[in-house]
Amino acid sequence: MRCRISCAHGRLHEKHRYLDNAFKYEFPELEAFFARIEALVSSRGVGDVPIHLPREQLLTLLAAHGSAKVLKDKLKVCSKRFAKHLDPTLGLLPRVLAAWAAMLEARWSAYSARCTDCYNFTLEPSTLEVVAFVKEVAPSELS
Repeated sequence: MRCRISCAHGRLHEKHRYLDNAFKYEFPELEAFFARIEALVSSRGVGDVPIHLPREQLLTLLAAHGSAKVLKDKLKVCSKRFAKHLDPTLGLLPRVLAAWAAMLEARWSAYSARCTDCYNFTLEPSTLEVVAFVKEVAPSELS
């Protein structure tokens, strides 16, 4: 019994690591920028973030890497990559895409909260729109 639990936990951990790596691979600029924000919040506090990372940097980053069109395009690429990497006979793709949508929702929600806290800025697209983009690019797998 103990072996089954640890093996199941290991597979769960592998799935999350796979999704985390997929996010970092497809969105390296967003990941790096928000990691710097987190580091600044931890070391200096929310009030110092705009001093070290000006709002203009955030807006430039979002225009280049966080617009709705760019997100949709990158999510399509991710969806195709997942379909390529996962054996269709095992039925993993719907579960991985559901976990991917949940992970994106959590990350985008955290990014949105940091934008509000640090810059008094509303992140667009919204978290719900990002999740809708995932369902849009892979509707049959998530039904």
